Amino acid sequence: PTGCGLELVDHDGNRRQLSFHFLPALQREVAIQRILRYFQLFQREGPMDLAYPKKLEVDGEVRMQLASSQDLDLWVELAISPENAAHQLTRGNTREMAQAVAPAAVAVDGDSVGFARYTIMTGEQRAGFLTVYLEDPVLRHAKLGIDLLPEFWGRGYGTRAVTAIIKFLTGETNVIKVSAGCFSDNARCRRVLEKAGLEHCGSFSRFWMKAGEWKAGEHYELDLLKRRPARAITPERTISETDPAVAACLEPAV
Repeated sequence: PTGCGLELVDHDGNRRQLSFHFLPALQREVAIQRILRYFQLFQREGPMDLAYPKKLEVDGEVRMQLASSQDLDLWVELAISPENAAHQLTRGNTREMAQAVAPAAVAVDGDSVGFARYTIMTGEQRAGFLTVYLEDPVLRHAKLGIDLLPEFWGRGYGTRAVTAIIKFLTGETNVIKVSAGCFSDNARCRRVLEKAGLEHCGSFSRFWMKAGEWKAGEHYELDLLKRRPARAITPERTISETDPAVAACLEPAV
């Protein structure tokens, strides 16, 4: 940190300034600290590597594919299911509202930064959705969510879907950590997360307000760095001045 920004020093000793004088002081401090963390992660782990495939093979019975317009009815049925709503943050929805929201909710092609929603398939039946997104794109923390129609509960589909996405994130990306949460009384979801390898990290006595009452919650995490070889810091990993995010802040060279 220097002045109102950051100083960059390349491998040849050349120095350039990133200036954040246009930001209020508090926002400037937050921005500088986030950039420092980003540079350190970039140097150690390399550029962000997260490209979701259109399909994920789970096993011979279950597969996942990126949600599309063909999954609108599935979204609506999940939204209006009273059994499913009992375990969600909201209290459920009307069919009219669910139909209005569905096109925006499922129209995800995997190109949105860090976000993907997969449809869980068994044969030609659509069982539910698995959602994964970067909760913190700087620290590379991902978060999972899963919703299954009640008729597919207790058949192992959720566990296999979560296990498959963890395998993908571990082997094909450099996401650092995966987390998930659920209400304390959602025993099925807790079993799914535990069977898939996530570790219980703590309970929240007042996790969420629902129907006028406080709901307790549980938090689960999985450290993916423990599952893959460590990457050594190398001088070849650099951030280019041609990166638009960097070039926009560079002051003219003196």
